[in-house]
Amino acid sequence: MQREIGLKPAMVPVADEVLARQASMTQAIILCHSLSGLDDKQICGGKGVVKEPAQWSRIKSGVHHFPQDQFGLLMDTCGNEAPLLWLARSRGYELRPLETKTERELRVERERSAELERENALLRSLVSGPR
Repeated sequence: MQREIGLKPAMVPVADEVLARQASMTQAIILCHSLSGLDDKQICGGKGVVKEPAQWSRIKSGVHHFPQDQFGLLMDTCGNEAPLLWLARSRGYELRPLETKTERELRVERERSAELERENALLRSLVSGPR
């Protein structure tokens, strides 16, 4: 069973070559932030990814760990999925977005339409006989 995911902001693609140069998840997190063009202060605060700029500084220096429950917020705020892509790549996986319910319905309808077209072509050829 496929789970529907909520709407997320459009994400900027991250080049594979750039991801390959990141040696750690911390570097992928820093890459995510730097690709966004956001200031450190823009991801900190009460509704930010981390509460304090000092905590963000410690995360970037590798002294403090990134709060795992904040990955979605980080990627949504920064507009790219570098940490997710880096993790998948580091474990030998490729990612692709899940098919939404609407996309699935459209694909099924197109497949059904193509099958009907093939059947119609076969029936036309049988009715018209050999030429």
